[in-house]
Amino acid sequence: MKSVLSRLAKPVALTVVAVMLSSILSGLASFHRLVYVDDGQHKRIVLTELEDPKEILEEANIPLSQYDTFTYRERRKQVYDLDIDRAYPVSVRADGQQYWAPMKGETVAVALERAGITLGEQDTVVPALTETVAEGTKIVVTRISYRTREEVSEIPFESKTERTPTLKNGATKIITAGAPGQKTTVYREYVVDGVVQESEVVEERIDKKPVNEVVLLGDKTAPVSPLAAPASLTLDGKGNPTNYVKKLTGKGTAYSARKGAKTASGRYAVVGHVAVNPKIIPYGSKLYIKAADGSFTYGYAIAADTGTALMDGRVLVDLFFDTNQECYAFGAKKMEVYVLE
Repeated sequence: MKSVLSRLAKPVALTVVAVMLSSILSGLASFHRLVYVDDGQHKRIVLTELEDPKEILEEANIPLSQYDTFTYRERRKQVYDLDIDRAYPVSVRADGQQYWAPMKGETVAVALERAGITLGEQDTVVPALTETVAEGTKIVVTRISYRTREEVSEIPFESKTERTPTLKNGATKIITAGAPGQKTTVYREYVVDGVVQESEVVEERIDKKPVNEVVLLGDKTAPVSPLAAPASLTLDGKGNPTNYVKKLTGKGTAYSARKGAKTASGRYAVVGHVAVNPKIIPYGSKLYIKAADGSFTYGYAIAADTGTALMDGRVLVDLFFDTNQECYAFGAKKMEVYVLE
């Protein structure tokens, strides 16, 4: 029995093999092409009825990017080679970020375009725009710009102290309040990748001048007039001139005027220019003026102005002060006027 089965098994096995081969050959016959696909890293065989290489790749789920290329050629009848030349990513660093550009041997300029990078007029790039990139090339864009920057700052005011005999010794009074000024400084800056490397001042504008503070300091020994007395003027132990043309004694008053005002003689109204009766004391006369009791010294002065009270004889001399406060503090006093020349 065993031998009978053995004899029957061989024909059956051959029949099965024949059927399987027939099925395989029948399946192969249904495909028109055998395609060897090589993308440089992987190789595979594709059996297809399609003719278009792009459709063949799509059917085989083999991706093809925008910048990939391929060659498609017949090796022998119904057998083809489809070789893919893949684009490689090139690093582009700009604006603190890294971008990737798909490349296949083009220039740096092309890589920047594909990465969406636009160069400014002063920007630099390494390697140069005309150089051809290779796999592993690293492109670096450096942003360079020049810009102007304005900075507003405060100008501090200064404080000036003027001694005056119109206040008690050591007493102070602010007659002009100080106020800071303002200036605008314009800088030109050299900027690399957003960081200032160099900065220089190209313009400085004074938007508002500071107002200096003026403080009066009481000093009974201080003369009011700032005019420099001639070297020929000498004083005795009581503070009286030792050499003069004539001496007049009478009532002294005080007045002030706006800045830039002029006197009757055409001189500016400033401390040291006093008002007199020009018939008694001609304009331009050089004077030395002090209180009769020695408690106040106006100092060296010039006859420059006049007024009604002076012309009618009620007042001998009207002393000019910078401020009304000083005029009020002075009031009226019996004064000695020495005509020096």
